Amino acid sequence: MGLKKGMTNNIQGRPKGVPNKVTTEIRDVYKELIENNLNNIYIWLEEVAKDNPDRALNFIIKLSEYVIPKLQNVDLSQPSFPEIKGITFDK
Repeated sequence: MGLKKGMTNNIQGRPKGVPNKVTTEIRDVYKELIENNLNNIYIWLEEVAKDNPDRALNFIIKLSEYVIPKLQNVDLSQPSFPEIKGITFDK
């Protein structure tokens, strides 16, 4: 009898927050690839920009997603914490 959807033989599973081993290895290899080619990236970018500045700019924008954290929308119409009733502060 096989497992039903959502069931596992490993009830403990990987602890929350612990990255997948393969994902970690891929990120490390990618990071090393970028670090070893920083000078080449500048050269490649200049070459692309000569013929197609828009494409070079898109490259910079896409690369920036891995360096600059993305901003999140903030909903200011709702309070960020629940209202506390019945508490008074004496001076």
